[in-house]
Amino acid sequence: MIQIIKKFAALSLILTTLFAGQIFGQDRVTIDRQVRFSRGSISTVISGRIARGTSHIYRVRARAGQEMAVVLNTGDDTSFTISGWNSGILEGADGVRRTIVELPETGEYVIQIGTDATDDYSLEITIN
Repeated sequence: MIQIIKKFAALSLILTTLFAGQIFGQDRVTIDRQVRFSRGSISTVISGRIARGTSHIYRVRARAGQEMAVVLNTGDDTSFTISGWNSGILEGADGVRRTIVELPETGEYVIQIGTDATDDYSLEITIN
C-alpha cells in the first residue's frame, strides 16, 4: 500500500510540473496591433523593443495570391511566425527572421514575434 501511495505521489508531482510548465512557460503578449500601410505604400517598418518571455503580435490584412515578405532585424534569440485564420502557420514562416510567402487566403494574418532575450528590433513587412 505504501508503494502505491509513493508511486501516486511521484506521478502527481511529475504531472503537476509538466502542466505548470505549459501554463506558466507561455509568452505573455505585450503588443497586439493592427498594421496599417501609408496610402499608396506596399511596405512598412515597425521598430520596437521586446522583453524576454514576451511576444508582440502584428495583424495584417491581405488577399489570397498576394506575396508577403517579412524581415526581422534583431538578435539571434528573436524570431517570428506567420499564421492565417484558416491556413494556420504558413510554410517557411515558423521561427524565422526572414521569409517570403504566397498568401493562401484572403483575410487577417498574424505575425507573432517571440524571444528568449530582451532586444531591440525592426520589422519590415511588404505585400505585393
